[in-house]
Amino acid sequence: MRMSANDGTDCSGLVSAAAYLAGYSWATQKYGTYGLENVSSEIDKNDLQPGDILNDAGNHVVVVVNVTRKNNAVTTVDIIHASGDKRYNKVLHQESISVTSVDYMNYKARRLCLNNNCK
Repeated sequence: MRMSANDGTDCSGLVSAAAYLAGYSWATQKYGTYGLENVSSEIDKNDLQPGDILNDAGNHVVVVVNVTRKNNAVTTVDIIHASGDKRYNKVLHQESISVTSVDYMNYKARRLCLNNNCK
């Protein structure tokens, strides 16, 4: 996967690039937030693990890097994501995000598949 220095890194590009670097066989091109649904499986938010994604197809996707649980239920997650805005072009790290907050209630928890055949 190749991006020019003039391209802003957007949220799905970050996920696709990370999957490519991790050796996922499908990650030879950038997948958008809708396309990521074809290379991942939906999971329950309480099953989230580091490396999983929270995807609001057509809007935004974030990578889960840490999970905090209480009584076997996910309470908060730490995430990384990218804005894609060429002016800022930053990968952002946020801690202690509630997966049930208004900001993330429409996001689906998904686990990336190792190959193209995950459904």
